[in-house]
Amino acid sequence: MISKTVECPGCKTHVEAHGNPGEIAYLSCPNCNLKGKVTFLKEEDEIKTISNINTIEVKNLTKSFNGFKALDNISFNVKRGEILGFLGPNGSGKTN
Repeated sequence: MISKTVECPGCKTHVEAHGNPGEIAYLSCPNCNLKGKVTFLKEEDEIKTISNINTIEVKNLTKSFNGFKALDNISFNVKRGEILGFLGPNGSGKTN
């Protein structure tokens, strides 16, 4: 059994995840209810993929503010060493 502490990207709460090599643990932040997952790599997979691992992985994200759907089912990955930026006019919600 492996234990891993991850930080919620929404509210910065630390969440503990437990699993075995090769398993995926699905998490829900107890503070803001943001959902995510942690993959426990097998040691040989970790060695092979360390340079190609996603540092950010978002799947099927939808976010609404006061009934307005700002994001609708978006998915993207950011690999180690890549740079990602969000573009938009002032007040368009990029920070949120």
